[in-house]
Amino acid sequence: MSMADHSVSDEDYNSTKQEFHSVANEERKEASPPEVSIQIPSAKTSTGSQVHWRRIYKVPPPLRANMEHVYDPVVLSLGPYHHGRPQFRQVEEFKAKILNRFVSGSAAKDKSFFCNKILERIDEIRSYYEEGSTNEFNDEALAEMILSDACFILYYMEMEEDDNNTILLACQ
Repeated sequence: MSMADHSVSDEDYNSTKQEFHSVANEERKEASPPEVSIQIPSAKTSTGSQVHWRRIYKVPPPLRANMEHVYDPVVLSLGPYHHGRPQFRQVEEFKAKILNRFVSGSAAKDKSFFCNKILERIDEIRSYYEEGSTNEFNDEALAEMILSDACFILYYMEMEEDDNNTILLACQ
């Protein structure tokens, strides 16, 4: 199927749902990462304004050592850290279909409308990630990735609650 194909068949839907549940259950059975608690104090600049802290961190190398399988995504990636890895190609194609369904179901709005909304805050979005980790993506590519991932998350949340596939009908 091409990425332009807007349909998500029941077979694709059910197959994807089963795969997510299967992998998620297997992952829960594997060793858990060590629990780490980091206290980040509230900070203010000399002018009294709040300091901006990054919120989407990479796992530090010492914690990843000998535990990559716990921290690396298995089924899909969200955001820029693991985006573009070959093992996620099929899920990226599926996310594109979900994005197209979402956009096509939106009253008189196209993908550029939603991407432009994200582009209005793209510098802020970049600031949440580790320094330099979004440099390989131009603003438009990062905005489309964020939009695609957001639509997929909404789809997945609905899929978890809905055994009747009404999310597919709602996105038409």
